[in-house]
Amino acid sequence: HSAISTDLGRGVYTGGEAAVLSRLRPQRVARWMRGYSFTTVRGAKHSSAPIFAADRPIEGPLALSFLDLVEILFVRAFLEQGVKMRTIRLASAEGARLFGLKHPFCLKKFETDGREIFASVAKDADDERILNLVSPQTVFPKVIRPLFKQIDYDVASDMAAVWWPRGRDVPVVLDPTRAFG
Repeated sequence: HSAISTDLGRGVYTGGEAAVLSRLRPQRVARWMRGYSFTTVRGAKHSSAPIFAADRPIEGPLALSFLDLVEILFVRAFLEQGVKMRTIRLASAEGARLFGLKHPFCLKKFETDGREIFASVAKDADDERILNLVSPQTVFPKVIRPLFKQIDYDVASDMAAVWWPRGRDVPVVLDPTRAFG
């Protein structure tokens, strides 16, 4: 209940809706949002924490905000580009620390080369620096930006504001400020 009330006005999506919109299985969305436990072939028990630093109940219906949904899109895109889940987790944690946000991938600052995740840490247009989030090194900007074409960012905050899930040519848009997203 608290997850829903804190996200009102910012888009609220069920786990099933998030799965359909992001083209992922509902179980995968839930595992990414809540974490999970598993037993290895040799019988050892392990657990995997949620990818995102969000306070949400382990049981009951899953409620996601618009920003949760955008984070899921970036994780899916990073995985599709060949980035390992361990790298994504480390980059998410470092991005959260670096930018002081619970949803760092929602900033218009992240890119990948298919192995690593980078963040733009430029203070202005003349100071274009890209930081490798897993091994903090500045690198030259040479990466892909496929999701930036589907997401409108707020001019003042650089945070994701609107998503065109089927591209701008299809009149389907997720806007968390309208009708619960």
